[in-house]
Amino acid sequence: MRGKSRDDEHPGGRLNSSRGNVPRDHAAVMASHLTGHSYGQRDCLLARQTAVVSAHRPLVASIAMIALAACSAHSSTNRHPATTLTSAAATTPAAPTSAQPPSLAVRPHTGLHDQQLVLLTVMGFRPGEKVFFSECRPDQRPRLVAGCGEQAAAEPFTITDENGSRSGTSFRVTATPGAHQCRPRCLIAAVGNRELAVAEITFG
Repeated sequence: MRGKSRDDEHPGGRLNSSRGNVPRDHAAVMASHLTGHSYGQRDCLLARQTAVVSAHRPLVASIAMIALAACSAHSSTNRHPATTLTSAAATTPAAPTSAQPPSLAVRPHTGLHDQQLVLLTVMGFRPGEKVFFSECRPDQRPRLVAGCGEQAAAEPFTITDENGSRSGTSFRVTATPGAHQCRPRCLIAAVGNRELAVAEITFG
């Protein structure tokens, strides 16, 4: 009767490359790799040893070669980890709105006649803000609430766009606001919630 070899006594022991024996638990480890087992350095070394000594055992050799291929792929992933690209549009902050002060432009603004229609352009106001227009007497200073009128609700207005601007608003001027002659000039006021802008006009 044959005596027990060291590999028989210690199924998990070293491989006997001179005899070509492959302990059963080595084959089991190789098989476990096929079911999602994690690949460590020791497991990959075991796969290489098994592939060398199991040439005469096709099934075990095939399992060892598959495990070696998995080890190679695992090693490549560790050397070249995936890089996550972040969209520049998602991380770049939106440009702030213009910080220019409120302004009003009148076209035309000189050589006007009584009851003439002019075009008004406002800039530097808040986005979506309601802006009221009024004409001031020569000696009158506009107020934030109603400009130079009695109340804002009775005045023509416009609503600014997303940039705080609006152009092309029609406005009818008078040469005698509040029974006062516009000599040498008068003002048109543009009043928002917290902003105020004025522009001079003259009559011919």
